Amino acid sequence: MDTQIVIVGGGLAAATLVGSYRESGGDERITVVSSDDRPPYNRPPLSKGFLRGEGDPRVAFRQLLERIDYDIDPDAIISDLPIGDRQMVAILQALSTGAELVIMDEPTASLSDAERALTFSIVRRLRAQGTTFLYISHFLDEILDLTEEVTVLRDGRVTLRAATT
Repeated sequence: MDTQIVIVGGGLAAATLVGSYRESGGDERITVVSSDDRPPYNRPPLSKGFLRGEGDPRVAFRQLLERIDYDIDPDAIISDLPIGDRQMVAILQALSTGAELVIMDEPTASLSDAERALTFSIVRRLRAQGTTFLYISHFLDEILDLTEEVTVLRDGRVTLRAATT
């Protein structure tokens, strides 16, 4: 598997998915990017090791911001940012890995309506650029609005698989 997989959220569903993947022989190329304010979120986005990649981290951060058409102070302490900005930083961190598949586990649960709309806009923009999203949510409106296909699980079993478009 050459695709880098990144999980934004890191909740129970993500942990279960990662565990199942690894138990079935999957490798360690899954990265979990938490969107809460635990460390390393007590530092700026340009801190050493926060963004992955080569070259000047300030230039790379600016390019990532341009890719999602968003602006965040690269020197701000992440835990001091509003929750919506922290969500965008988590997405930027995921993108810095070169991820082609991003798994988002309940990414809007603690966001305001405006922050939800912004997250949706960025997911759509990145999807148009070729990034694939596996979106986990209990909000049906989000699923119908953002996806092309839905899979419903109950007690770990698929109960429905259908197109949403």
